[in-house]
Amino acid sequence: MTFWAGIDAARTSERNEKIANDRQKRIDSQNLLIYRSELVNQNLIDKNLQYNIRLDSSTNLNYRLASKITNQAQYIEKYISGGESYPHVEMKRVAGQNGRDDSFLFSVENSFALPIYDIAIQAFDYDKISSLTNSAGAANKSTIKLDDYLSCRLFEFNTAVIPPKEHRMSPDQYTQKSGRLFIVIHSRNKRVIKKIALIQRGNNSYGGYLISDDKGNILKEFIYNNPSGDIKLEIKNKLNTIPSELDNNFVR
Repeated sequence: MTFWAGIDAARTSERNEKIANDRQKRIDSQNLLIYRSELVNQNLIDKNLQYNIRLDSSTNLNYRLASKITNQAQYIEKYISGGESYPHVEMKRVAGQNGRDDSFLFSVENSFALPIYDIAIQAFDYDKISSLTNSAGAANKSTIKLDDYLSCRLFEFNTAVIPPKEHRMSPDQYTQKSGRLFIVIHSRNKRVIKKIALIQRGNNSYGGYLISDDKGNILKEFIYNNPSGDIKLEIKNKLNTIPSELDNNFVR
């Protein structure tokens, strides 16, 4: 190889190396741009994910706040009206000597978690109503004299409010050991009927009650002290003889 041929070869090699280096730089530059673009895209994806997380969190927070406000509003409404609460008239035994002189006091109780307002209660001796009712009245309708009807009232109780888990006592007493009672219980949001049946065995009295709303739905039924089967059946039969409403026609 001549001297000039060697110089041309060297120049050609140098030129090719430069072209290769330039090509590699362009490739590296393109790769760098792609990498940066991918970083930008990933950053946008991360920001979008964080935004969605914050949006979901905000949505959940708003839902919880809305639910809390709704629950508070419902509670306030129930607190003002009394909700599904109703007063319960309980008979408290006052023990006499050897069980011969027992009597009962009436306790008006609120066993619910909300106050009960505008309470008005009337309790009647249904045995006495039944004995004073004339079933052969006008148009074959049962009638009773108004004075007789009022004489059957055992007690009347009125109060503005009974707070939760409290009770009020009536001074009236019931001294019979056997009988049937009909009690009308009004409150701001509800009207219920309570029927009580008492039977006597020896010196002992046994009883039970049934509470229903003004649509006839039974709200509660209970027999005290879990008596024997025949006594329990007698109490239930006696309760069934008490009507759901006192549909009386009054005469003078």
